[in-house]
Amino acid sequence: MSSVEKILPNGWTLKPLGDIVKLQNGFAFKRSLYKDSGSTIVRIKNIKNEKVKLDDVVRFDLTDYKKDLDQYKILENDILIAMSGATTGKIGLYKSTDVSYLNQRVGLFRIKNHALRRYLFYFLSTQVEENLLKSLGAAQPNLSSSQINEMETPIPPHEEQKRIVAKIDTLFAKIDKAISLTEESLKQAKNLLPSAVKKLFEDGETKGWKKLKFKDFASLRHGHQFRKYDYVDNGIPVVKIGQCPPGNKLDLTKCNFIDKSRESEFSNDLIFKGDLLMALTGGTLGKVTWVKDDYGVVVQNYRVGNFFTDQKLSSKRFLMYALLSPIFQTLMYSKINVAAQPNIGKEEIENLEFILPSLEEQSKVVERLDDLTFKAKQTQSKFEEQLTYLKNLKSSILSKAFAGKL
Repeated sequence: MSSVEKILPNGWTLKPLGDIVKLQNGFAFKRSLYKDSGSTIVRIKNIKNEKVKLDDVVRFDLTDYKKDLDQYKILENDILIAMSGATTGKIGLYKSTDVSYLNQRVGLFRIKNHALRRYLFYFLSTQVEENLLKSLGAAQPNLSSSQINEMETPIPPHEEQKRIVAKIDTLFAKIDKAISLTEESLKQAKNLLPSAVKKLFEDGETKGWKKLKFKDFASLRHGHQFRKYDYVDNGIPVVKIGQCPPGNKLDLTKCNFIDKSRESEFSNDLIFKGDLLMALTGGTLGKVTWVKDDYGVVVQNYRVGNFFTDQKLSSKRFLMYALLSPIFQTLMYSKINVAAQPNIGKEEIENLEFILPSLEEQSKVVERLDDLTFKAKQTQSKFEEQLTYLKNLKSSILSKAFAGKL
């Protein structure tokens, strides 16, 4: 057993999990018999973050099945385990007082003794990664009943179980409170820049910044509309919306390519360091990417917009902040075309009216917001490190607990 030390304190025993608690497998409910109302079926996807979430469930009618399904009932405080798929080994505690039913490839442990239930729940939470490794090798990860039942489990005397559970509960409550406070601080840190951008451009409206159409100071260029037959296994990366996450980096890990010999053919579609890109369609419409680095020769796909500016703008950095402002986003969404998916074109954006300060004021805005961006990222990094530490602290506590050292 990799995650639990073999040498245990006196009075502890190492037993297969199946000798301690019975595993109940789920039932193969028929998709064709799913209903809009009726009894709830809990599937693998409902096991999230060590809880059983009932916000996305399917239902069935008991009368559609001749078989007695009582053995597949899920009751309050049952422990569920995912037995296949990408979340194999994940566990969740069922906290609802309403009865649900267990779908296939979901396992269930029903443990009436509170201390043992909490003890095994904590233990199983340390075995997720190991169980996933055990399950690999098939078309998709798959954990068998025998693999679960054979899991070596360190069992202390009952009074020691109660002490360990109480200690973990107390420590985890303190850690969870610290995590909650840190997550709230991280949320506030992430909102520093958007809040500042919002206030700055709202104040600009009252200061009498000049109102112009976008085409008076910037133009938008679509990329080339590449087809499947254009793509090759290697060559020049094609930057689609998926390669343009919000921020300042392109993601070229899963891009398509065109042959290197075609570079001159698409010379007007090249992307360079310092370019400002925007998604023009889909769920990320309006999201902005500042190309901070040099990626060599890369070309722009059709539904990615690239902005070009004239002398009325101090820099593309000011335009970037303008595009991120709620004022621009509201204007843009008032002009989108809603078809199979939302989209906006060059003409709609270039005809939007927007407020613009003097060149001197633009430079001050960029300096102020760049400084805030730097400080906000430093703060976010600090809180993210704190979250990682707190989550790792939980793992450390559990490792000590199941080695008899807590």
